[in-house]
Amino acid sequence: MVVNRGDTDQMSEVMTNDTSRSFLNLGNGINMGYFEPNQKLSFNVEANGCSVILAVNGFDQELEDLMTEMKNMTTDKPLSLYSNDWKVLE
Repeated sequence: MVVNRGDTDQMSEVMTNDTSRSFLNLGNGINMGYFEPNQKLSFNVEANGCSVILAVNGFDQELEDLMTEMKNMTTDKPLSLYSNDWKVLE
């Protein structure tokens, strides 16, 4: 997880480990693609937001469904448009 506590969007970078894998941006529901070991992964982190990057060896239907749900929730409305007020969900 990468957190941006700033007031502007920021590009972030992480290095892949020593195993070839596919990387997913769970916060946006985006498949970032397949990366070889020790490559640099670049992605945007929204102002006052976070990104969760997941390394996977493969996909199952449950993961595909999660990615679709996350993409649908964030495509039309960035996190910055949601309220900062904490509320209990029922």
